[in-house]
Amino acid sequence: KLDLNWLNQFIGHEFKPKQVKQILEKLGFAVKGAKSPLNIAIPSWRAVHDINLPEDLAEEIVRIYGYNNIKSALPKAELRPPLANTPNILERKIKNILSLGAGLSEAYNYSFVSADGLNKLKIDQALTIKLANPLSQDLAWLRPNLIIGLLENIKTNQAAEAEVGIYEIGNIFLNQPGETLFLQEKNLAIVLAGDDQDNLFRKLKGIIEYLLLSLNLTVIFESALTAPFWAENSTAADALVNNKIIGRAGLLEKNIGRVFGLKKSVALGEINFKELNELTQNQPVKQFKKPPKYPWVSRDLALVANEKILYNNIKKQIINFSDLIKQAELFDVYQDDKLGQGKKSLAFRIIYQADRTLTSKEVDEIQEKLVKHLEQELGVKIRNF
Repeated sequence: KLDLNWLNQFIGHEFKPKQVKQILEKLGFAVKGAKSPLNIAIPSWRAVHDINLPEDLAEEIVRIYGYNNIKSALPKAELRPPLANTPNILERKIKNILSLGAGLSEAYNYSFVSADGLNKLKIDQALTIKLANPLSQDLAWLRPNLIIGLLENIKTNQAAEAEVGIYEIGNIFLNQPGETLFLQEKNLAIVLAGDDQDNLFRKLKGIIEYLLLSLNLTVIFESALTAPFWAENSTAADALVNNKIIGRAGLLEKNIGRVFGLKKSVALGEINFKELNELTQNQPVKQFKKPPKYPWVSRDLALVANEKILYNNIKKQIINFSDLIKQAELFDVYQDDKLGQGKKSLAFRIIYQADRTLTSKEVDEIQEKLVKHLEQELGVKIRNF
C-alpha cells in the first residue's frame, strides 16, 4: 500500500493519484485503486531484493518524474522560545542579591543528616524520613530543614572569622502522617554568627528587608505568635508580605547553640521559597507616578521604648496616625545605662507631605499629637538627652 499523503510529504512535491499510477504502470507495476492509499503489485523480477519498502516506490516515482523538476524549499519548522523557568530565575536573583549585595557566602550541604543532628534540634524523628539504604549512619535521614547543615558550617568556621554570614537555598523533606508521599519543598535559610547578639538580629532583619526590597516586595516584621522551635521566644519575629507570613527570624536558643558547640551568638532566618516565587510572579505592572508637586517636611523623633518592642510596630503606629505622614524610617538605635534596664532608643525620620504647602506650625501640632498617641499605645517616651 502506498499512502499518497506520505509520498508527497516525503518527496516534497504534490503528486496526483493518476500521475503516480501512470509512472508505476510504465515500470511494470500493477496499480489498483484511484484514491489513496493505492495497492501496488510489485513485478516478480524486482520483488526479491529491489522493492521492499514504500521508500523504494518513492525513489522509482521521483526518478522517472525527474529530480530537476522538484523545486527546492526549506523545511517549515515552528520555533518557539522555551518556557521561562521562573523558580530558577528567582533563585539566581536571590543568590546575586545575597552574595554580591549583602556580602554573604553561599553554602551547599548534603540533603542527608544524622540522627544526632535531629536530636540536637529536638526534632521528632516521626516527622522525618529515614533512608532505606544510607551511605552511612551519619547520613541516614533526609533533612527536615536547612538549619542543621548551616549550624555545622558555623561550628566549622567560627574560629577563623569574627563574624560569619552564610545562606543556603535547597530542598527540605517532611514526613506527612497518614500520607503515602512525603512533602518536598524549597526553602531559603540565612544564618549570621558573631559576638554582638542584639546587632546580629537587627542585621539579619536588615538583610531580609534588603532582599525583599530588591525583589520589589515590602516586608513587615511582627512578633511571632508562636516562636520557632529553635528560637528565643523574646526575639522571634514573623516576616509578612501583603499580610502573608512568608518567613521567620530570631536568635538561636542558647541551649541549642551549646549542644552544637557554637561559641558565638547566632541569628537565623527562614523564608518559604514557593511563597516568595508566587509573590514575585503576581506583582502588578509598575506604572509611572508623577513626582509630588509640593515639598515635603521632615521631623526627627527619638523614642525610648521597651527593648522587646519591634521597631515595625512603632513604625506602623506612626504611618497610620495621619494621612499627612508619608514615610517613617528608622535611622538610629541606641542602648545605654542612662535609658534604664531593658530599654532602647529608636530614632525615626518622619516625612510629612500634602497636596499643598505645609506650614511648620501645622506639622509641629501633628507631631505633638503623634507623641501622645505613641505614649498611650506603646508606653514609649521622648528621649530628652
